[in-house]
Amino acid sequence: MPFFTYAIEQIGLTTNSTTDTESNHLLLLTPTAAASKGPCYISQLKAGARGATAGGCALRLSAFATAGSGGTSVTPTPRNSRSPAANTTAANGAYTAGSGTRTDLAGVFFPATGGSDVWFPNDEDDGVVLQLGGGANGNAEIRSRANPTSVPFDFLVEFFEP
Repeated sequence: MPFFTYAIEQIGLTTNSTTDTESNHLLLLTPTAAASKGPCYISQLKAGARGATAGGCALRLSAFATAGSGGTSVTPTPRNSRSPAANTTAANGAYTAGSGTRTDLAGVFFPATGGSDVWFPNDEDDGVVLQLGGGANGNAEIRSRANPTSVPFDFLVEFFEP
């Protein structure tokens, strides 16, 4: 079975305007089992900042017991132009964040004054898998937090699907 790789890049974001306060930036949801051939495997998360104030930033990939909803649709870009459209859907903007028990799946930590970090699994067993159905096991959100305020940053998340 072939796998198809997709990426979502978000440029020109800022962390929260209140110090050490989390902001949500991207929601990922898997489709129902009937609409897909398999789960979503998150294979990379990277971020970089361009701020003027010293401090640290964190970008976390988290899942919630109740998945978030709404927001502005974001189309994942296939790494190969011949790939089919991604089954996993994404949204940014003013989406309703997930709720209930939170599980942090991966994270990157980088300096606010310019620097970057990348997360990727060391092997297959370390990867993040979003199961089909979108619910508690099929959702993820990308959220930022920084001790300086309004730090400008960009991020990229890459995933693949069967």
